[in-house]
This record gives sequence, structure tokens and C-alpha cells, in this order.
Amino acid sequence: MQFTECEELDMENNLNMVQSYNSTQLQNALSMLEPYMVLTQNNNRRFRSGTRLALSENFDDVSLKRTSLFDSTVTRSSFLNSALTGSYFSEVKFSDSVFRESNLQYCRFIQTSFQNVEIHSTNISYSNFFNSDFKDTIFKGSTVSELLFDECHFENCIFTSSMLENAIFLRCTLKHVQFISTNIEFMEFSQCKLESVAMPFQQLPYVYGLHTHLADGGVQAESNGTYITAEEYSRLQEALIVYYTSIQEYFPLTNLYLARQELDTAFQYITIGLQSAITSKNFRMLKFYCKLAAQGALFPYERLRELYALILTCTKKQELNIYEQRDFIYNSAEIRSLLLDNIYDCPTVQIDLQTNIDASESEKIIQFIEYVDHTIRGLCSKQISHIEYRHNSDANFIAYLSANYRDILVVIGALLIFANNISVQVEQRILNRQQIKLNKLKIEKETAELKKLEQIKSQGEQLRSNGIKYEMKYYITNVGVQDPTEVNLYI
Repeated sequence: MQFTECEELDMENNLNMVQSYNSTQLQNALSMLEPYMVLTQNNNRRFRSGTRLALSENFDDVSLKRTSLFDSTVTRSSFLNSALTGSYFSEVKFSDSVFRESNLQYCRFIQTSFQNVEIHSTNISYSNFFNSDFKDTIFKGSTVSELLFDECHFENCIFTSSMLENAIFLRCTLKHVQFISTNIEFMEFSQCKLESVAMPFQQLPYVYGLHTHLADGGVQAESNGTYITAEEYSRLQEALIVYYTSIQEYFPLTNLYLARQELDTAFQYITIGLQSAITSKNFRMLKFYCKLAAQGALFPYERLRELYALILTCTKKQELNIYEQRDFIYNSAEIRSLLLDNIYDCPTVQIDLQTNIDASESEKIIQFIEYVDHTIRGLCSKQISHIEYRHNSDANFIAYLSANYRDILVVIGALLIFANNISVQVEQRILNRQQIKLNKLKIEKETAELKKLEQIKSQGEQLRSNGIKYEMKYYITNVGVQDPTEVNLYI
């Protein structure tokens, strides 16, 4: 990263303001802390960062958290019970080394190589590997889930007794790689080249994107030490379909039909799987089905919209307690992104709602969500909507709505009536506008619409009587041609 002269001076001035301590003061501090903490396990002073280093050391029981290493070599080194969480490695060559019972979560590896390296009982989750090479490397008893391998090359590698759930291999090459007694469910291959890759027989249908590699012979199924060719596996597909149908496992069923290019049947089982996941309140599994539907542009946007509408309908029918509702909302952001991102063909609004509700007030949370949901559904004839918790804040919400532009303005106006961050004059203006609409509906005898508006107003008044307050902001995108007479009605 390049800094301007001004920025360098500012950094230097800031560093000069840091209090400095002499060696005697440091020793006194260490003496006082020693009874309470193992200082060797909190020692970042081996090196915080380094460039062009040649390391060959024992790093057992050492913390190297948030270390940065560039253009260096690490050979014949031991990392036993070592903490490297959040570290950054660029153009680093690891060789003839062992990681055992260590933590490499949230690390980034750029153009890094591993040769003759053993990774035992180590957690590598949530790390990213870019343009990196693995040769003669063993992953044993390790957690390799929720991470990304992007443009990486694997040769003569073994994954055994490990967990790779939700790991993503993107544009990777795998040659002579074995996944033995390993959990590979919901692992994903996208735009990869596979040659002589062995995977557990029973888990093959649980892997994203693998159906494209079965036909070319790059993948073999392994069962009790026996390897089954792609041709043999293909002959067993009908039996597998019967088996997974009998145990109501719809994810592998969908994948098997995708392998046979029977897209309509595959889509049917996705819908069944979605409904099953919602009924069992397994919203994490629901997310996996959505990812299966969205992969590889197999289904048109219209069908993805159908799935999202189905999810909303089925979820609404469920009686969810506050914890189940929270679980759904936490997963729903990714669900919405998988099925709806970049496919909106009408105006979309993001409404940020900050409330005074405490996380423990479950009844108020449910009341507020129902108020927002009923407002959207009651005032929009055709819409795609979604409400989610804002990250790290149980009392703040984000509502997404894609609908007719005028309907969006009506929804915003209705929500603004009871918001606490607008002036009395603006509120009165909104109330007047709503009253005009009510009067018009009365004249036109649109009793159903009138009843909806009155119900929404009543719910808003109940919020106030229960002491619920909220402020809101909103952002409208993809508006297109606007009617100038309506743009500022509710602002």
C-alpha cells in the first residue's frame, strides 16, 4: 500500500504520541502478569511481519495472530497448538512442515505454496487461498469448512477424516486428490478441472457442481477402499434415486436429476426440499437448497422468483417462536441474495428501521416485524419483500421491497406516519395525504383496500401504545421513469 507524504507524516506523528516504556518497566509488568497468563502463548514479538525471511523454527505453543509474511520461505518448521488467526501470507513457500492442533481461521494466502506439508487437527475455516499450490499435502482430522480456494492447484493431496462442509473450489485444478472418510457435504466445485479425484460414494450427490464432472471421468467414487468409475456410478443412479426417495433426502435427489439433465424434475424436488426445510425449521438447510437452485444459471430468473415466493408463503404459515424467527432472519439475507440479486426488473427500496426494542423483548420484536410485513403486503398488489435483522443488532431491521414505484411510495408514507425522525409538519402532510386516499377509497367503495389501510393504521397506533419507537431511512434504486407529480408526496 502506498502512502502520500502527508499520510506518512500523520502516521509518524501518531506513533510519536504512543507512550514508551523502558526495559525495567516492561520486566515489572511481565512479573505481575506471569501468575495469571501464559505469556509464551501471547507472544506476538517473534515477528509481526516480515519480508524475504527464511524461517526454520519451532513455533509450538506460540501465538502469531495477525502476522503478515511476504516473499518468504518456511521449511522444516513445527506449528503445534499455534495461533495464526487472521494472518496474511503472500508469496510464501511452506515445505516439509507440520501444523498440528493449530488455528488458521480467517487467514489469507496469496500465491502461496505448500509442499510436503501435514495439516493435522487444525481449523482453517473462513480462510481464503488465492492462486496457491498444494503438492503432497495431507489434511487429516482438520476443519476446512466455509473457506475459498480460488485458482488453486492440488496435486497428490489427501483430505482424510476432515470436514469440508461449504468449502468452495473456484477455477481450481485437482489432480490425483483423495477425499477419504471425509465430510464433503455441500462442498462446491465451480469451473474446476478434475483428474483422478476420489470422493466418498455416499456423499457424492451432496456436492455442488459435481454432476458436470461425473460424465468426463474426472471423479471416482470410493467405498471401503474400492474405486467406482463414472460409468459404474451412472449405472447405480436409479438405485440411488430409489434409496434417497425412501429416506426423503431431497438434496441428493435434486443433484442426481441435475446429472441426468432432467431439470423439471430437479426443480420439483428443490421445491419439496424447501418446504421440508421450512416445516422442520431448518433454515440453514433452506439456504443450501437455494444455493443449489441458483448454481450455474440452470433455472431462469422467473423460476427463482417462484422459489422465493414459495419460501415467503410457507414461512408465513409456520408458527415460529422468537428464536426460530431470528434464525430465519439471520439466514434470509443470503437466501434473498441467492434467489433475487441482480434480477429485479422494477424499483427496489431498502428501508433501514432502528427501534428502541431490547433483544429480550420477543413479543415486541414479533409485533414490529408483523407491522412492517403487513404494511408492505397490504399496500402492494405485486411485490417481492423481505425483512432481516441488521448484523450485530437485534433491535434494528432492514426491509427490502421490489414493487411498483407508486406502491413503494405508499408503503414509505405509511411507515413514516409512525416514525420518530420526521417533523410534525411532514407527519401532518402525510396524514392529510393518507386521509385523501381513504376518502377516495370510500367514494369508490373499495372496502377491502380501505380495511387494509385502517388495519395498518391501527397496528401503528398499537406500536406507540406499547412504547415501541423507530426511526427510518430509505434508498430507492432502479426507479426508471418517474411521475414528477408523485415523487415528493411522502418525503
